[in-house]
Amino acid sequence: MNAYKPFFDHVNIYDMNQEGDFVTNFMCQMLPEAPNTCKHLKQGMTLPLSNPSVNVEHDILSVQAYENGLIDKKLTRSMVVSEVTKYVRESGKTLPRRCEIGIIDQIRGWLLDSEKAMLPDKWSPDSRDALEKTFNSYYPNGKLCDVDIEKVLSNKDWVEFFSSLGRSRSLLENQDWLKSFISYFENY
Repeated sequence: MNAYKPFFDHVNIYDMNQEGDFVTNFMCQMLPEAPNTCKHLKQGMTLPLSNPSVNVEHDILSVQAYENGLIDKKLTRSMVVSEVTKYVRESGKTLPRRCEIGIIDQIRGWLLDSEKAMLPDKWSPDSRDALEKTFNSYYPNGKLCDVDIEKVLSNKDWVEFFSSLGRSRSLLENQDWLKSFISYFENY
């Protein structure tokens, strides 16, 4: 905590590993000026998902495929990303990963050191083991690794998928409809 004092007036530490619902605990403990939200969450209300996450890996893959000339220039980025996401989901394909072990080890060290510094009264060999177990569970899933773009873009199934997008009549028709829709509003 003392490391942050020169830079920030007020720092609160939130224990993400505590028992209970993550969102409810966070809202009730970290935002005391929102007591009604806390009360509603404790009563079972759920917050709307107004800004759902986007799979950044699918976006990066789409951009790289575009830059390598595999995607028809008439298609929008969001259309291609949506199709990549759909293709991965429906085909069950797993994207190959490239893991930088040195960086992963460095992140593990930073995590353990910061946890020990931020929560010294909760730090113990058991908490260290639990944290390392959680961290290590991400590695087999590829969560700490990048998509191996070169492998994906050299795979014949992926190359065919990307090139087929330009032949997709429904995608191109959607694109034409979208362009006319946008131009309609641009003229006003």
